[in-house]
Amino acid sequence: MHNENRSKKINPERKKYHKCGRGYAVFTIIMHFLIKNANVKRSHPMKKISVILLLLGLIVIAGCHNDKEEEIIVCTCDLRQINIRAVYADGTPVVLDKFETINLETGQEMALGLDAYYKDSGQYPVMDDNYKNVLKNKPLKIKFLGYKNEQVVIEEAFIVSADECHVYMVDGNDSVILPLPDKH
Repeated sequence: MHNENRSKKINPERKKYHKCGRGYAVFTIIMHFLIKNANVKRSHPMKKISVILLLLGLIVIAGCHNDKEEEIIVCTCDLRQINIRAVYADGTPVVLDKFETINLETGQEMALGLDAYYKDSGQYPVMDDNYKNVLKNKPLKIKFLGYKNEQVVIEEAFIVSADECHVYMVDGNDSVILPLPDKH
């Protein structure tokens, strides 16, 4: 699990290639036909058809160059997430009773899970790769809410998005410092 730094987009390794399979397939079929009929007499009408097919095959191959490149995106298999770290002024982690991420466009809570894992560390998930298809090339405004004793103690707004592979933070704070609680 990785905490994405602010304004840092993961650029996956990209491979590019040209595609021209159909032109070569047509040319191969034409050449097979020409070789099969190579013993036809010179005056036979099949000889004229063979020459026409040969020229047609060469035209197909010559016109096959494709200036447009098709991209293949190679992604890592790890699950990425955006976290927020909450500590008190003395550096001790803030242990929240509850936390949630709200989609500000819909007002709906976004389920992220793993509540128990984060409780003692002060690290809480804001967004993860389970939402990458929803966020792909589309920024989304969200709000992280952290609760202690049924009161909101952390309220942080974020803008998140995703590329073909992972979510990333467009804007927001990846850490908050809370004042030390009063001891009564």
